[in-house]
Amino acid sequence: MAEHFDLGSILVISMTLVFFVIVLLPNGFTHDLLLKAGEFLVSVKLILMARKNRIAN
Repeated sequence: MAEHFDLGSILVISMTLVFFVIVLLPNGFTHDLLLKAGEFLVSVKLILMARKNRIAN
């Protein structure tokens, strides 16, 4: 994975995933789960778009 993403991208994905799990544990599977999953997917999408832009340039 390190050859495809830089350290900052891996760090952001990891931190977002950790926050997602931390919020999931006390709240359980509620409406907040969908919001946090959306936040996680948006951050991953932004990182993938930045990678594609870096490769294109």
